[in-house]
Amino acid sequence: MIEIDLLPRTSAQGNRPVSSTPVPRKPLRFLVQDPWVLASSLVVVLSLACSGWLLAAGRERTAELNAALETAVRDSMRTAMLAAEAQLLGARLDSVRMRVSVIRHIDSSRYVWPRLLDEVAKALPREAWLVQIAQLSTVAGDVRFRVEGKTFENFAISRFWDGMESSAFIHDVRLVSTEHLMEPPGDSGEPAHAYFFVLEAGYRDSRPRPPESATVPAAQR
Repeated sequence: MIEIDLLPRTSAQGNRPVSSTPVPRKPLRFLVQDPWVLASSLVVVLSLACSGWLLAAGRERTAELNAALETAVRDSMRTAMLAAEAQLLGARLDSVRMRVSVIRHIDSSRYVWPRLLDEVAKALPREAWLVQIAQLSTVAGDVRFRVEGKTFENFAISRFWDGMESSAFIHDVRLVSTEHLMEPPGDSGEPAHAYFFVLEAGYRDSRPRPPESATVPAAQR
């Protein structure tokens, strides 16, 4: 036999009827009804979105900076290599200049005395002969020398002096001293009259200078 209870149930604290039907829950309803909670939720969502955007933008910017840094490092290494090569070339150029200067100095003084002896021999008259030729000094490329000789004629000294002054390689000829001597008797049995003289002069290089374009350093061409 089936029994049905048609009376409503009451709670233990009172006579209020208690419904046995379950009430459905609505979790979002609380968020919609409370504006502060809704605003806080929106702020959190926006913060998360901004954080994600900033993170993505930061990663992109970091990648660009890394690429720029690698490029700068390569350029710096290339510049350092070029600077090292330029320094090496500068050192080689200085070495070449020094060698050229030494070669020019040697070349300028290589033919001084052969040329001087040739010019003195051309200017020496037949009535005179040389006793000694000596170098006095060399100051700033100017070679000073002394000529000592003898002659039987006093006018031969003047001709020798004029011949040396007319040379293109001899300048500033000065008569230092003259002395009258008595040479030993010769075939005639009588002593001969002679004159001892001393001349001083300087050497100058009268060769044509090379054009300016030929003396310009290689780095300035």
